[in-house]
Amino acid sequence: MIVPLFVGIVAVFLILFCASELWSAKQSDSWPKTRGTIIESHASHGSKHPSAYIRYEYKVGNVSYEGDRLSYSPSEERFYGNSGNLQARFYKGAVINVYYDPNSPSDSVLVPGYEQTLNEYGGIISGFFMLGIAVLVGWIIHKNRQGNAKPS
Repeated sequence: MIVPLFVGIVAVFLILFCASELWSAKQSDSWPKTRGTIIESHASHGSKHPSAYIRYEYKVGNVSYEGDRLSYSPSEERFYGNSGNLQARFYKGAVINVYYDPNSPSDSVLVPGYEQTLNEYGGIISGFFMLGIAVLVGWIIHKNRQGNAKPS
C-alpha cells in the first residue's frame, strides 16, 4: 500500500509544480519592468542542448536584486536561435529590461510570458496519469485484502 501512496504524493507534487510554473509564466506578461545590467554571461553545456547562463542585477525602489532566469519558456532558442545569439544579445555590461513580480521583486525574468509547449502541460498530464495509476493500484490492493479476509 506504500508504493501507491508514494506515487500519488509524487504525482501531486509534479502537478502542483508544473501548474505553478505555468501560472507564474502567465502572470509575468503583466509584470512591471525596470532597467538592469547583465553581470555575467557565458555558454552552459550542462544539458543535451547548449544554452547561455545569464545573470543580471536590477533595482526595485532602493532595493538591489540579482536574477538568472531568462524566461519561463523551456527553450531559450525560441527567442534567439542558440546560446551564441543569446550571449550576443545579453552580453556582460548590457543594459536590459527586467520584468519582476510586484509581489515578490526578487522573482524576475528578461523575457516575460510563455511559449505553450508540452513541457509543463506534459508534466501536469503525467502527474494526473500517475495519480490515476496510484489510485487504481491502491483500490486493487484494497479489494484483494477485502477478498482475502475471512468472515468470522
